[in-house]
Amino acid sequence: MKKFIILSMLGIMLFSDAIFSTGTFASNPSPEGVWIKFSLIFHRPKFNCERGFGICFDIDYGFTGSDGTAEPKGCAVRGQINNLNQLVVEIKESALMGYEGGSTLSYFKDKKTITIADPYTFSETTCKSLGLKSQFTIKPGEYPVIFKDGLYIVVFQP
Repeated sequence: MKKFIILSMLGIMLFSDAIFSTGTFASNPSPEGVWIKFSLIFHRPKFNCERGFGICFDIDYGFTGSDGTAEPKGCAVRGQINNLNQLVVEIKESALMGYEGGSTLSYFKDKKTITIADPYTFSETTCKSLGLKSQFTIKPGEYPVIFKDGLYIVVFQP
């Protein structure tokens, strides 16, 4: 009987790792994989993309500056679709500080969420670059913001 109890206890101790997590996992909001770079204009479509906070435009384009170089119109970001079909967008704090004199940074700095008031559907080009077969629309609502290592990370639900 003692052998049975000892073997049972030994078995429980050996196999208890199989019941629980087999390793430690860091909570990394930035998934591994391919990221694409694009530009966003952080204004509301309702106001002709000129004021308010929202997402209004998502392709790279620019105009020629006085020195002959192209100047981007928008804030540089990178994004990818994670395994839950969510759009993960990373925005460098330095990019927000340089975008329109840093006026948009206040919507992210020390915030846990951002509020998008108007829906926005990404362009077909951006959707294809992200590997999507259909359009991706950001619906009005609150979205979580995580700040880590100089990056603001926002996860948009499909």
